[in-house]
Amino acid sequence: MTEQFRLARVQLVNWGTFDGYYDIPVGTRGFLVTGASGSGKSTLIDAFSAVLVPPGKLRFNAAAQQETSRDKGRSRVSYIRGAWRRSEDPATGEIRSQYLRPGATASIVALTYRAGTEVVTLAAVYRLNAGQQQEAQVKALYGIFPSEVDVDGFVPLLQNSLDKRKLEAKYKTANSGVTFTEQYSVFANRFRSKLGIGSEEAQMLLHRTQSAKSLGSMDELFRNYMLDTPRTFQVAEDAVATHEDLRQAYERLEDVHEQIETLAPLPGLHSKLKNAQATQENTAALSAALPHVRRAIEAKQLRERIDVSSAQLAALDVKAQSLDARKEVQQEAERRASAQREQVAGQSLGEIERSIAREEQELAKRIGKVRELADIVQLDGALDAERFSELKAQASAELAAAPEQEERLREAWFEARSEQDELARAEAAVEAELASLGKRSSNIDQRYVDVRAQLCADTGLTVRELPYVGELIDVLPEQAEWEPVIQRLLGGFAATLLVPAEREHEVSSWVNGRHLSMRLEYRTVPEGTNAPRGPSNPLSLFYKVRVVEHPMRPWLMRMLAGTFDYALVRTVDELERQGQRAATIDGLERNPADKTGSNRYVKNDRLRLGERRNYRLGSSNNAKVELLRAELAEAKSSTTAARHRLAEVRRRQQVLASDVDKAKKIDALEWASVDSASTEEQLAGLRAELERLTSSPEAKELERAWREAAETLKATEQELQGVRDELAVARRAVQDDQARLKQSEAAQVEVDPELAEKLEVMLAATTRRLTPENLSDSAFKVTAELDAQTKQAGKTVTESSNAIVNILSNYKSQWSAESADLQASAEFAGEAIARLEMLRSDRLPEFRGRFLDLLNGQSVMHLSKISTELQRARGDIETNLAPINASLRRSPYTEGRFLQIEVRDNRDRVVRDFLQDLREATAGSLSEADEKTAIERYHRLAKIMDRLGSSERADRSWRNVVLDTRRHVKFVGNEVDAEGTVHNTHVDSASLSGGQAQKLVFFCLAAALRYRLAGVDADVPRYATVVLDEAFDRADPVFTRTAMDVFESFGFHMVLATPMKLIKTLSPYVDGTIVVHYTEDPVARSTFELVDTHAPS
Repeated sequence: MTEQFRLARVQLVNWGTFDGYYDIPVGTRGFLVTGASGSGKSTLIDAFSAVLVPPGKLRFNAAAQQETSRDKGRSRVSYIRGAWRRSEDPATGEIRSQYLRPGATASIVALTYRAGTEVVTLAAVYRLNAGQQQEAQVKALYGIFPSEVDVDGFVPLLQNSLDKRKLEAKYKTANSGVTFTEQYSVFANRFRSKLGIGSEEAQMLLHRTQSAKSLGSMDELFRNYMLDTPRTFQVAEDAVATHEDLRQAYERLEDVHEQIETLAPLPGLHSKLKNAQATQENTAALSAALPHVRRAIEAKQLRERIDVSSAQLAALDVKAQSLDARKEVQQEAERRASAQREQVAGQSLGEIERSIAREEQELAKRIGKVRELADIVQLDGALDAERFSELKAQASAELAAAPEQEERLREAWFEARSEQDELARAEAAVEAELASLGKRSSNIDQRYVDVRAQLCADTGLTVRELPYVGELIDVLPEQAEWEPVIQRLLGGFAATLLVPAEREHEVSSWVNGRHLSMRLEYRTVPEGTNAPRGPSNPLSLFYKVRVVEHPMRPWLMRMLAGTFDYALVRTVDELERQGQRAATIDGLERNPADKTGSNRYVKNDRLRLGERRNYRLGSSNNAKVELLRAELAEAKSSTTAARHRLAEVRRRQQVLASDVDKAKKIDALEWASVDSASTEEQLAGLRAELERLTSSPEAKELERAWREAAETLKATEQELQGVRDELAVARRAVQDDQARLKQSEAAQVEVDPELAEKLEVMLAATTRRLTPENLSDSAFKVTAELDAQTKQAGKTVTESSNAIVNILSNYKSQWSAESADLQASAEFAGEAIARLEMLRSDRLPEFRGRFLDLLNGQSVMHLSKISTELQRARGDIETNLAPINASLRRSPYTEGRFLQIEVRDNRDRVVRDFLQDLREATAGSLSEADEKTAIERYHRLAKIMDRLGSSERADRSWRNVVLDTRRHVKFVGNEVDAEGTVHNTHVDSASLSGGQAQKLVFFCLAAALRYRLAGVDADVPRYATVVLDEAFDRADPVFTRTAMDVFESFGFHMVLATPMKLIKTLSPYVDGTIVVHYTEDPVARSTFELVDTHAPS
């Protein structure tokens, strides 16, 4: 028969409300601890646990904690200190524990076991110094004695400290077998070896059995007491812990993708911007070179034309000389013919002919004047004296009215010119402001931005550290109708520069040392300002704006909730009802009555309400840019219209000048200068006289000969005059060309050959043939074309710059740390593109590789392991139950029959779905080319991990369902005979009576304990003592006796803490009983008394 170690003695020193030294004998058959509720029964049972259970796995008063949250505050500290009541501190109102031993104190628990003549005493010594209240501050020492020992003898050695050497000096002598250690694991290994507890699992099963007070089914028994917590929980914890690395890797990968997506348009925009800037530079260079190229082309053409004209001059000169010689011969012939004619007709013939010639000249002159007059005015029919008088009178009237008309037109010209200049300046201002906005992202005036830029450049501060108020405030889109009045109310405050309080001196020194040529207001912003609660008035301006994310946001919100807390209303009636600062939607402000009872009203209409170009609020200037673009288009249209009006006035001036010139010409004429009729009449008489003198045949022949000679001479003279005219014209043309050539060559500048070639092609394309005369017109057309290209390039520069600024602003707002060296300016596009390339070439492959490594590594490995554990759980449980089944075959359950435990599948749909999710999340492996598939897998995996790591109640419940493999099976009890034939099957307790069900469950528990403590072959366990706290407190006597019979039949020594009502039922199974008493007079104290439950009543 195996000698069993049974608990024989319990010693306590200062344990809980057992204040002082207590020595409790324990019956060798069984031991009963009873007493009223709250008397200290569990305190005594917890003393056993303090010795027999590792501190990290210790659960005091476990039986009570099964069903309620009661006594969860018990700990080694509360027992060492002797916590006995919780009460309110009258000074602070805090609930505090009251202790029997608040100062430095020590506690001792000793358990003495006997097995025949063998004695082993286990002692646990604890100490807390004064003021120590934490579990980690507990000092512990564990001792094993191969004999009885009175631990009250330890007390004098523990007065000042827990000194292992003092105890060893007194108790550890040569060959004494006494050991002391501060490490519980060493202590546990030693006492398990001495007492016959085969493993830590057996040790923990004893501790769990202590709280097995109301087992009702085999499922409950095996799941909660027999089987260890499945490894799936730890694997899941490891998976969740390592998943954080994967989550971070995924978030980094997604973050890189988002950064790349945000910056991706930059190369195209930057290229577009550079091309447009190159176009601007090119057109500027072409425009600058155009005058010089025009002069070079003109010089070349002039030289060519001078050469041609010089050759023509030489030819004309020869021709003129030939005609001069011919003229001399013909003159002589004409003189001879004239002399012969005069000899026949008389000497008066020459005088008559000379008179006719004079009159013909006079007639031609007067006809010429009439034609000039006809060019000035329309003459209907012949011009007579009366019509001429009317024309003279009309010309005089026009000349009289001309000065007044000229003055009116002059005034109109000056007015139109002023209007055009003003509109042109306005257009230039809008264009300049639009170009300025393209270089920044806010609505703050450029001069403020320039001052801040210089401040940042000189101090090393960043733009983000020094925001203007307006850059941090947006009017909510749904409150757009209130924006005009909000912009007016906050317009001044918007231009306030915000300075971190710690940089105040630096900024003030910079500002003080410079002449800014403008008014600058700045405010310091302290750290640690808390965001305010919103104003109580729902009409507050506070609720119509949004402050963007920024370190200064809380302070700015406080300003909006306080200093600038305006109630915004629609009507004056509503305005007058407000008890705070308020304003109407039309801009009328009202301030509450001052001490004199006076209400102050303000309406500032110096700028038109709703003029968006004057807005200063807004984290983005997109709306303002669009408005200015529309304004620029309108300004250009207005400037063009003004230019047309100016041109119309100029045209009218030119018409008037022309009319005045014509009137002057008419006014200068006399009737005699245009009277051709009288001259014609005089000429007719002279011709008649000439006809009379030359009417004889001889005279007629001489007249004919003279006329032929005269006509031949006249023709030669006319031809000679024509040649001479041509020579004069040609000489003047050559002289003009030479003068122009001289001017062109004097002003000529060397031009880049490539630019010159481009301009020559552009000039040639404007006309069929370039000449010095049309070269200016062609140059004007090329200038217009270059201007159009410059304007289009400027528009592209503005649009591209704005788009780049918006992208960089967005990037900086989302990734401030990564973009610290960037500014929201088009000039930083190159640096941003370099970062984009770095993200694509370095960071993206790095983070993708890290993500895939982790995804294919530990995360998948852990989930695969969970899947494997779940799938083989039933087989593992069957393996673990095999020794218990072997132990059950050693003790008949009923006559001729043995109990055998069968494991059956109990997985529900939730578990099956979880297994399917695991398979989908872990199937196959991935390469870098499978990023899309990998991310899909990640989301499936993350969904699982999020639920596994969630603290939500529903997810915790789900986690227990899917991971607790003990619940994936059912435990069925089969009654079999010696041959293994099944006679009865107990699937659950429903088909059994209460006593039968309890017998079935405790029979299995006892068999499991015997297996753990004795192995398969031993008849009884070497270690016999089993503790049950609150044992059978709700059970009837039949069940209680059934359970006790089971434990006794398996050779266990039972220590029971139970209510007094069960003393009679349990007394046949024990030979020692104590009743625990508790009093609070004046402080708490637990005591005990031994009673004889076998004595006659």
